[in-house]
Amino acid sequence: MPIKIVVESTLDIEVPYTTWFVYGETGSGKTRAASTFPNPFFIVPVNEKSQYALLERTDSEGVIDFPFVSIGKNATTKKTIMARDHINAVLTWLEDSAQKAEQIKIAGEYSDAALDKAFDVFPYETIVVESMTHLTDLIVEDISMFGSKKMDQLAWGHLSSFIRSMHDRLRALDTHVVYTALPKTVESDGGIVYGKPNLVGGMADKLPSACDVIAYMEELRRKDTSTYRMHLRKHKHFAARSRFERMPAKFDNFNFAEAQKFLGREQH
Repeated sequence: MPIKIVVESTLDIEVPYTTWFVYGETGSGKTRAASTFPNPFFIVPVNEKSQYALLERTDSEGVIDFPFVSIGKNATTKKTIMARDHINAVLTWLEDSAQKAEQIKIAGEYSDAALDKAFDVFPYETIVVESMTHLTDLIVEDISMFGSKKMDQLAWGHLSSFIRSMHDRLRALDTHVVYTALPKTVESDGGIVYGKPNLVGGMADKLPSACDVIAYMEELRRKDTSTYRMHLRKHKHFAARSRFERMPAKFDNFNFAEAQKFLGREQH
């Protein structure tokens, strides 16, 4: 069948859904930053357990309840699940839920009652994958059959294809997407040191480059207090950037509500 070409206009984009790649050392505030995005749902590898960093997050109404799924283990039976199978199941559930919610909105002609009912089916405005460092380790275990098979070029290709597919499926949802990762440093033959996300294979460059924002985070300790600084421009040897020209170079104690005004077009 012929493909119908639909020409869109950037003037129709108001505040877009965005994709963020946030990396930094353990304790640098990545989970805290991700938790400030609207109505987040956390996908957490079983070898990460970053959900514990959310236990004492509060707002004006008290302690916040963050929904999450632990990848790699059945929460009821405690049995191990292959990471790729588990991720695919979670993505399919999110896609089906989002589709049902949209059907409810359409059937109810976007009335307040229909919107409320749709929100009950799919209440998420942000999907957080935390962390990609640990998740890719789980997937490598899958592909290598827990180290019994060599990770050759074909195997690395399987990893790259899976991560690309996961990213495409997440981007297709009408939500923000936030990835987190640990950092690493590498040195070139000329002695130049580069800082990048700690991901295996070519994912350290490919996945961040597909995101709207690459942010590097660090904890600044002063006596008994900590400031969690998010850099959106290159910091020392760590890469960072934003596709949004008006975005500041850094945020202290990042909150998405503050950053949101820099997305899309400036309002006049």
